[in-house]
Amino acid sequence: MANKTEINKIYEKFRELSQTSFNKVTTSQLNMFYNIMCRAKRDEEFCRALRDYTDNNGIKIDILKQIESFFFNYNNFHGVDITKSLIEYEDANIGGGLYFIGKTYIEDENGNYIEKSAIGFKQNEKIIFIISLYSYRTGEKIKCPKMMWRCECDDGTVNEGCEENTDTVIIKTSSSRPGAVRVIVNACDENGKIILGAESFNGGAIVDIKNIRQAAKIPEDFVEFWKKQIARLYKVKPTDTKVDKYAGNVVYEFNITDKNYYHIKKLAKSDIAILREKGISRGSESLADNFNIYEVYLKCIGPNPVTGYITIPKKKKDKAYPAVIIFDGYGAHALDFVCETGRICFHVSHHGYEMGKTDAEYYNKLNSGILRNYGRCNGGLNSDYNDKEDCYILYLFLRNLQAIRFISDSRLNSDIENLSSCWNGEFIIRGGSMGGYQAIAAAALSTMIPDGEPEINVVSAVANIPGFCNLGGHVIDKRINNTFNIGYCSNMDYFDCTSFANYVKCDVEIPRCGLGDYVCPPSGIIATYNAIKGNKRIKFYQNSTHGYIPDKDVQIVYEMHDDQVN
Repeated sequence: MANKTEINKIYEKFRELSQTSFNKVTTSQLNMFYNIMCRAKRDEEFCRALRDYTDNNGIKIDILKQIESFFFNYNNFHGVDITKSLIEYEDANIGGGLYFIGKTYIEDENGNYIEKSAIGFKQNEKIIFIISLYSYRTGEKIKCPKMMWRCECDDGTVNEGCEENTDTVIIKTSSSRPGAVRVIVNACDENGKIILGAESFNGGAIVDIKNIRQAAKIPEDFVEFWKKQIARLYKVKPTDTKVDKYAGNVVYEFNITDKNYYHIKKLAKSDIAILREKGISRGSESLADNFNIYEVYLKCIGPNPVTGYITIPKKKKDKAYPAVIIFDGYGAHALDFVCETGRICFHVSHHGYEMGKTDAEYYNKLNSGILRNYGRCNGGLNSDYNDKEDCYILYLFLRNLQAIRFISDSRLNSDIENLSSCWNGEFIIRGGSMGGYQAIAAAALSTMIPDGEPEINVVSAVANIPGFCNLGGHVIDKRINNTFNIGYCSNMDYFDCTSFANYVKCDVEIPRCGLGDYVCPPSGIIATYNAIKGNKRIKFYQNSTHGYIPDKDVQIVYEMHDDQVN
C-alpha cells in the first residue's frame, strides 16, 4: 500500500535525478527507480498512486511515465538498455544489494602491499588487485559462499579462480606488453549462482599507457578520401527542397528518401505537450517561453536527410552564444530537444529518420531490422564497408557535417530566428558512446572543408566513453575482444575513431573511460586519446562498465591531462 508521504518522497528523489547529467547518474540511483517501476507492475494501487500524483501546486503529474521517459532518454544517450543490467531486489536479507570495491597494488621487497594507480603499471610489473564485497545496507564487508573471478590481459594471459566463504579476493597478474587488464568478480551462492541483488566487479588496470597505439596503419589517402567525400557533400545544399532518388547500397525504411529535402517546423507549446505525452520529451511547455525550438530536416547526400532539433534562447545577445552539437549512442530512437541557457543546441539524429515517433510506432522496427548491426562489419544489414564511398557509416558522418555546416553558414540558416546574430562563431561538439565517436570524427572532418566555404571553428569536443576505437585491435594485435560484436576489415580504417583522432585540432575531453567497459574497450579509447595531438584530458573509472557507474562515495577515478598521469 502506498501513502501520500511515500509518493512525495519518490517524486522529490526523481526531481533530483532528472536534473542530474546522464554522465553522472550512478547505478544505485538507477536501481532505485528501476525497482519502483518493477513494484508498479506488481502493485496496482502503487502504480495508480504514481500515475495520479498531484504536487503541492495542484498540478497532476504521471510520475511513472516520467520515470519511463527518463530511462528511455538515458538508454538513448548511452546506446545500451541499462535496465538489462539493473537489479530487482527480492531478498530482504540483502538489504538493498551488495557491491564491490577494488583497488590496485604493488608489492615491496618486504611483502607489503602499496596502493598504486590502476593506469600506472609497467610491462611485466606484478599487478595486485584486492577486491572486497560490501553491503549497501550496512556499508560493511560481507562474506559470500563463493567469490568467482576471471582475469585476462591484452597479451593473452588468462587466469580464473574461486575463493570460498570470504569477503575479499586477491588477484595477481602481469602483462608483457602495453595494454589493458580485465578483471571480473562475482559474489555467488554455494552452487556458483550469482547472488540476487549482488553487483559484479568489472574493472581492470592499464599497462604502459603511453605506448598503446592504433593496431592498423592509417590509410595513406585518408585525408584525400575524406576531402573527396566532403566535396561531394558540399554540392548538396542543406536547404534544397527537391527530392532526389537514391540507388546505392544502403538499405532504408519508411520511404525516408521522400523526406530528404529541407523543411523545418517551429514547435508550439501544444507540440511539446504531445512529445511529453508520448514519452519522447522531458521538457515542459514553458520552455517555449524562453527558447525557440525547431524540428529540422536538412537535405543531404545519401538516402536520409539530417534530422534533429535546434534550440536557441529567445533572449537575444549579439554574438554571445556558442553552438553545441549533440550526438547520441548506438541504436535508433526518437530524440528529445535540448535547451541550455546561453547556448544554441542542435541535437542531431545519427540516422536521419523521422522526428516525434516513438519506439513502439517506428524505431523498434528499425532496431530489430535494418539498424540492428549498422557499422559493425559482422554480416548484418548496413554493417559492411565493401564500398567505402557508399556505406551506412559514411553517410552518418556526412549528415553530421551537414548539420554543422548549416549552423556555420548564415546564408543557409535564416529561417532560424536570431541564430546568426547570436552565434559567437564557436562550436562545442559532444556525445557519449557512439555519440563520442561521432564527436571526435566531426571535430576532425571540420578541418577538411573545401576552400572558400565558411570556417568551422570547433573549440572543444567532449567524447564520453567513445566507441569504434582501434577497430583492428582485437584482430591485428589480438587484444581482448569487444562484446559488441564488431568485426574488422581494412576499409574500416577510414572510419576508425582513432584514425580521426590524429586530425583533431580542438581541445578534447573524455569524461569517462570504464576500466571494465568492453563495449568500448579501454585500450581502444586510450589509443584514440594518445593519437590526439592538442590539449586533452581523460578520466578512468575503476569498476565501471558501459552503463554502470559506481556510487560517488565508492568511486575510484584516475585522470590524465595531456601526457601527464595523475
